[in-house]
Amino acid sequence: MSLKNSFKNISNKINNKILDLFYPTDIKCIFCGNELLIKNRYCTCGKCFAKLPYLEKLQVCEFCGTPIDDIAPICGFCFENKPAFLKARASFEYNEKIKYIVNRFKYNDEKFLAKPLAEFMADEYFRNNFECDFILYTPLTLEKFQKRGYNQSELLANSLSQILDLPVKQNVHKIKNTLTQTNLNREERKINLEKAFKILKKKELRDKNILLVDDVFTTGATVQEISKLLLNSGAKAIYVLTLAHTYFYKYKD
Repeated sequence: MSLKNSFKNISNKINNKILDLFYPTDIKCIFCGNELLIKNRYCTCGKCFAKLPYLEKLQVCEFCGTPIDDIAPICGFCFENKPAFLKARASFEYNEKIKYIVNRFKYNDEKFLAKPLAEFMADEYFRNNFECDFILYTPLTLEKFQKRGYNQSELLANSLSQILDLPVKQNVHKIKNTLTQTNLNREERKINLEKAFKILKKKELRDKNILLVDDVFTTGATVQEISKLLLNSGAKAIYVLTLAHTYFYKYKD
């Protein structure tokens, strides 16, 4: 190959790199799979972005973030059972579109989804003016962690850490193998989680505002139990941030 052709090949490679930087290829929407014409931090195409079930468009309970159709600022459950956490917020309603991507992230080893999903959650953090000292995430038992290979809530927490510039700590451990929560009602979930968690390094929690991260808020039983333990260990306030929130209370007691 001549020197001229070598320089030409190098020049073409540089030009291609520049084009990939400004006009990336093979970057697909995480929801529909279509190629993105313009790269964005959500990795979501404009069509899907517009159709996502954003909770910011709805009236939600001041405490738990559950969508409510009432003039009252809080839902009936929180009115009768004030939660231990100060405020819980989520980016989306847990509809079929969100359930599909959560299942991919949670069970299909698609760990790359943590970063774009955390971007949606970070927007909710700033929108609600949360001011936290560090991040904790809902833990798995060692058995479940080894079976799945990762904790989806930990991946979300680590991605949020980079976006929010907050450290992630591991002060909460799950020490009891609990039943799968899916088919349990609110009271059964509460009983199922009793003595399931242990708080470590309690001195680190003293007078701190803590951001507790999970993937989906269903009845709130998990974050409620952890929040109680954190407050009893000296934490100042607990803020809960999840990707999605269900309408569980409308269907189950």
